[in-house]
Amino acid sequence: MIRPLLSFFILINFSMPIFGSHYPIIIEIGAGVGEFTRELATIFPDGIIYAFEEDDANYDLLGLNVCDLDNVWIIHTNGLRIDLESWRIRHGIPPIDVIIVNL
Repeated sequence: MIRPLLSFFILINFSMPIFGSHYPIIIEIGAGVGEFTRELATIFPDGIIYAFEEDDANYDLLGLNVCDLDNVWIIHTNGLRIDLESWRIRHGIPPIDVIIVNL
């Protein structure tokens, strides 16, 4: 039996700041080649998007696709588990507003 793909969507009222912040910190895990990353950067131009990608080929394309965006940082995970809270504190990043996991 083939299981249907499940899609998960985060519904956000884009006219309101996320969690009271006009400058959201957004973590995107599994950024792929950056299509959704670009949309996030456009919707939240004053926010910062940290885009994590594990696949080497996708990571290279992600870099090419978002290199013109000043509010996107890409991180190559290399298959390593990342403790986001420790990573955030170690790099002096403010509390994270949204975590998006792309399956």
